[in-house]
Amino acid sequence: MLALHVIMGAGYGVPFTWDKVSDAPWPDHRLTFKQATLGLVEHLLPIVLIPKFLWQVPLQRMKRMKRDYEEFGQYLRDLLDQPQTSQNTGRGENLVSALARSAEMEKGDGAAVAGGSTPVRLTDEQILGNAFMILVAGHETTYPSSQISPPPGLHTYVLTYICTGPIRCGTSC
Repeated sequence: MLALHVIMGAGYGVPFTWDKVSDAPWPDHRLTFKQATLGLVEHLLPIVLIPKFLWQVPLQRMKRMKRDYEEFGQYLRDLLDQPQTSQNTGRGENLVSALARSAEMEKGDGAAVAGGSTPVRLTDEQILGNAFMILVAGHETTYPSSQISPPPGLHTYVLTYICTGPIRCGTSC
């Protein structure tokens, strides 16, 4: 879960919390961002391996897989449609907002980049593909190391100890 917290915060600007599930789904969503992400991660292998025409098979697991995939995709589109900056949301800089800003550079606007070439605009599909790969790559590189899970409540205990114990972290917890 710690790895997903880092991926969501740095990649999307929507960090997870350990002590509660996300407040509520965003407008026009059925699931919270956290629920959609965790569902997508749970179904990651079938999403990649099963052809989309088979997603219509009326099995409960296939329905959940399709729902989670579509919800996560819609959250990515929402993040892309409304690039967030640290000035207007408090979320800070993240990779998706940086990709969205780079997409605003129009091809042929005359601005030169290193080497004198003209910048090329990223399409929305390219940005969404990269945003999806952030999750896949981050999850796949950290998941094997997380097979030995800590006892329930350890994260909260450690955070409480750091904030109130003999060595203080220097931040408000």
